[in-house]
Amino acid sequence: MPKSESERKLLVRITHGIVAVLVTFFVTGLAAADIPVTYDVDQKAVKKDLAFGDPLTFDLYTASDCLSGLVHSEILGAGTPGVSIDEVKPYAVKNQKPKPPKSLRLYATLGAALPQVPVFLVVTGNGIVPTGGECQQQVASAGIAGPQGPKGDDGPVGPEGSQGPEGPQGSVGPMGLQGSQGIQGVQGVQGELGPEGPEGPEGPEGPEGPQGPLAPTMRVFDATGVEVGPLVESGLGSALVAVYFATVGATMKLDGETGTPQPDTITVRFSQPNCQEQAYMRPITAAQVRFVTQSTGDRYFVGSPDVIAASTASASNLVNGGCDNVDDVNVVIPANEISLGALGVSFPLPAPLYIAPGP
Repeated sequence: MPKSESERKLLVRITHGIVAVLVTFFVTGLAAADIPVTYDVDQKAVKKDLAFGDPLTFDLYTASDCLSGLVHSEILGAGTPGVSIDEVKPYAVKNQKPKPPKSLRLYATLGAALPQVPVFLVVTGNGIVPTGGECQQQVASAGIAGPQGPKGDDGPVGPEGSQGPEGPQGSVGPMGLQGSQGIQGVQGVQGELGPEGPEGPEGPEGPEGPQGPLAPTMRVFDATGVEVGPLVESGLGSALVAVYFATVGATMKLDGETGTPQPDTITVRFSQPNCQEQAYMRPITAAQVRFVTQSTGDRYFVGSPDVIAASTASASNLVNGGCDNVDDVNVVIPANEISLGALGVSFPLPAPLYIAPGP
């Protein structure tokens, strides 16, 4: 057992780092090839919030708006082999205002079998604020063959001997025995990619396969040994853990050192003014409990993961600090407002929280 408070905190962070590496190992172990990708992010946000080992989620899409056509998703630890960050110094031309922001370029190698079409990348995680758009095209990783180069000049013709007159054609003789098959010739240059054909009809559903073995699970416990819930993600920085609460069917981030929910910097939109009636959130928050801190009390929301995101008009926005009556149209999903008591536990939890294997 740790002898001091500092030793206990070190043990909690080491445990979080091990779990994050295990998650990365299980995801990349299923990959089919090594695909290099890049992603431009804000320099200040990375320096402030991203630490070594923090999990970064890489999602590849075929749709240019990154709202459909997900073809690959992978979690890698920041600073681990295959993940690096270089400084990008944007150049401001004469009289350009405002000057381009200082940014960094994130490099990673993903294990993915990609289609022969352009793909687009979204990276999420601590300190990841994209520059130049959230949905960034990955032309190099799409595997599209470039145009064929020009044909070279023919070489000189060799000397030709004297040729006699052509004789009369003889009668056709009997067919001889078939000879052995020759060696395969050199493969020709790949042609240009043709247009995509129409989508075929959906085939019949195949039989259900046998159930696989249960995967080992990690659980989060409070300082008294009472289980809080299954661990969804750890290593989020500042001893944060994401725990699944079955009572609301969603995850929530908790501070492992204080046993309290972690507030979010998000915008919740409403169909009516003064932040009333139907609430909406971005699709990325569908399976998470998110809440906005207010002077009159925090408000908690859970997205609807089974609803397809669509462009929806809103009449007001709820942000940290208050409600703004602003008309806007955004791609969102419906969200339900819940009470903190719906999670089935009382906060603050006895701290510090710790992670251990569960049934």
